Amino acid sequence: MSDLLEAFVDEVSKTRSLRVDAADFESGRRILGLAPEQQVVLLMQLVNRQVASINAGGTGEAIQLKALVSGLLRRKLPFSGAQLEQLVESLSSIRRAGWWEVVGAESILRAVEGLAAAGLSPSLRGALERLATVLDEQQHEARVRRLSTRVRALIDGRATAAGEPHALTLGADEAWTRTLGAALDAMNGSPRAAWDALLHHCTLARASKPSAKWIADARPMIETIGAKSASHLITSVIGEIG
Repeated sequence: MSDLLEAFVDEVSKTRSLRVDAADFESGRRILGLAPEQQVVLLMQLVNRQVASINAGGTGEAIQLKALVSGLLRRKLPFSGAQLEQLVESLSSIRRAGWWEVVGAESILRAVEGLAAAGLSPSLRGALERLATVLDEQQHEARVRRLSTRVRALIDGRATAAGEPHALTLGADEAWTRTLGAALDAMNGSPRAAWDALLHHCTLARASKPSAKWIADARPMIETIGAKSASHLITSVIGEIG
């Protein structure tokens, strides 16, 4: 397996391009044709190699491997709990911000969420806690806040099915987060679910100025909460910022 991975890395490095399609390379086609169980082993080696490259500053290789990692993770491979634990440990060893998408962090967490219904082992939960600690240090990025929310939900046993909003986890201990957190903690049932949906939607914004589609999608969520109630809480939270 290691020889096949080395052959792929050698082939793609000669292209001097960051846009790589595994199917364009002989070794890549061999990897895509492996049995799912073999692909799991190779994927773990791939992610470990990416993390080592990122931490060492050799980010070009990590980017070149991204397409293959993403392609394998889309196949819903038959991970064991121990294998997912190793992948989470690999993620938690990333020491540079901004590289979570390259290593397929969201897809790895999705696989862990699929296992959560059957219960997480103490060791896997411990690996998630270590990852949460790393993510807590990078809360200035929206993508990281989304990952942190999912990891905290797994740790707390609140992971939901794909496509459903997670209860928000507020990573920073600041005046505005305490105000928002206290208000959310006082809610239950449908009011809390409505706010969770809206706050989850807020984490999906990709720019400082929301798109027309994002605004259109948010409007019915605010209507569910009630414009007056939403305005009151949002104003209170904003008042604590600064």
